[in-house]
Amino acid sequence: MKEIKDKDFQVPAASRVLDIIEFLSFSTKSATIKEISDSLGIPLVSVSRVVNLLNSRGYLKQQPGQSSTYSLGLKLLHVSERIFLNLDIANISLKYMRILSEKTDQTSQLAILQNSYAIYIQQVFPTIPVSIIAPLHFPIAINTSASGKVLCAFRSIEQQKDIIESAELIKATENSIVDKNDFYNELKKVRLQGYATDYEEYAIGIGCLAAPIFDYLGSVIAAVGITGHIANYRNSNKFDQMRLAVIQAARDISKEMGFEAY
Repeated sequence: MKEIKDKDFQVPAASRVLDIIEFLSFSTKSATIKEISDSLGIPLVSVSRVVNLLNSRGYLKQQPGQSSTYSLGLKLLHVSERIFLNLDIANISLKYMRILSEKTDQTSQLAILQNSYAIYIQQVFPTIPVSIIAPLHFPIAINTSASGKVLCAFRSIEQQKDIIESAELIKATENSIVDKNDFYNELKKVRLQGYATDYEEYAIGIGCLAAPIFDYLGSVIAAVGITGHIANYRNSNKFDQMRLAVIQAARDISKEMGFEAY
């Protein structure tokens, strides 16, 4: 069988278009036609033709008062927005949640923030029998779940204030954090360590772990976590294993959503 190589798929004109877009994306904010030509080794006339075409279609824009200087255009932003609008985080997360449940023997859950509540939109059960089943699409107070803490902690201070001021901090158990100052301190700890916990704060006998999922802009858009019997969360060896698995799942899903910092 013939070995397939990159050169088998090369289309010179298309390659030049992509080279120019990538150069302006990663190398510099703007550049002249000559700078592009010199950097990429593409003839000046060819660069001029490609740049003029991209400019006419909105993929590049000419800098005001600089006739031969160009930067990326808004058309690229519109195209990228359509890509991310078509991403279905619940389905994208599913394969990683299955791995997470298999690694930890816990129920894995995916949550989003809605009207200052955490809402579970996806759930995967482990192979072993479980009696802990969280309701999907049901509002859960942000102070009583690890996912709720994560969804609040990784936002700006202003956004945190808006969420907490509009939220009702429920005292579901004696362990629930209902004082706002205490909850702010809890969010600081969550942000610092990169994950959140729930030690019988939602219900007696139940523990939770969750970590943030980021999108291509670096904004937190969801939380992935696990839920199970509290004994697993008070066992230091088991907890460390579960913590690493949750963080890894969050990173894998974030990458799928376009986050490149990991």
